Amino acid sequence: MLRAAQVVIEEQIATPILIGRPHVVEVRLKRYGLRIRPGIDFELVNPEDDPRYRHYVDLLIELAGRRGYTQEAARTLVRTDTTVIAALALKRDDADAMICGLEGRFERHLRNVSLIIGPRPGVRDLDLCALSMLIDPARSLFTDTYVTVDPSAEEIAEMTILAAEEIRRFGIEPKAALLSHSNFGSRDPPTALKMRQAAAILRRMAPELESDGEMHGDSALSEILRSRVYPQALLKGEANLAGLSQSRRGQHRHDDGQDADRRTACRPDPPPARPGRRIS
Repeated sequence: MLRAAQVVIEEQIATPILIGRPHVVEVRLKRYGLRIRPGIDFELVNPEDDPRYRHYVDLLIELAGRRGYTQEAARTLVRTDTTVIAALALKRDDADAMICGLEGRFERHLRNVSLIIGPRPGVRDLDLCALSMLIDPARSLFTDTYVTVDPSAEEIAEMTILAAEEIRRFGIEPKAALLSHSNFGSRDPPTALKMRQAAAILRRMAPELESDGEMHGDSALSEILRSRVYPQALLKGEANLAGLSQSRRGQHRHDDGQDADRRTACRPDPPPARPGRRIS
């Protein structure tokens, strides 16, 4: 994380806010031969001595008091759990973004983030999702890859719309394909019907978004294959956003992997933005 912070500073992406004990950070900076220094290049939040501690504890109790978090537990978490501290900082507008999860179990990080930050107004409480990027020339993104085990058709449609909004922030026009082991009606099990329904809901909710489904992963990546199955498909070219039903994720990744020979390392090019603050 310290190496990442130095890159962020050198490329003027953001002003990092790191969480950790000062003597540990100093030792690791020397060990890794890094030039950045706390208080000069980045802000360092010391969990053992932070003037915002009482405010963070009160906020955590306000947000989580009815979810089993006692005052003693809240005080302990704000001293020891960096994800909780970062999420509270984000909630209080002390930071603009956060990065977490380098250590510990994914489920614990997700629970803390969803409890403290939660979804934005107007979004379903359960519609939290992970947006995973596959580094290739088309910059393919997948949702939801980790969070919702078995989303409904309505949730899949909303997740796809939210993911498309994020993709546009990278300067990429989204092209969404809802993936299934059914290829434009070739099979009718419940999971295929769910993705078919999600595609219809998506077209109704976001007619401006280029999308179609349900389809195989190879059909999503190849217009030639897609046109052989269904020439009237609404999706043109290669999809760069894949909506998953979770239960068939393994098959989708297998199909997508058939095109792996043309994938190369590249970096998304977001539009220039004013450097903000970031917590890690």
